[in-house]
Amino acid sequence: MTNYRKILEMHFQGFSQRSIEANVHSSHQTVKAVLDRAKELTSLGRLMTT
Repeated sequence: MTNYRKILEMHFQGFSQRSIEANVHSSHQTVKAVLDRAKELTSLGRLMTT
């Protein structure tokens, strides 16, 4: 099962994508998808509050 929280925590702590992949035992595509989706939701949230 994908650990979304751990991926995001590590990303915001400055870990590289490869380090995150190895630590959470997920593929490159999975980690990229999680980070892309978080970025998309953050962008949408900013647009909706303005």
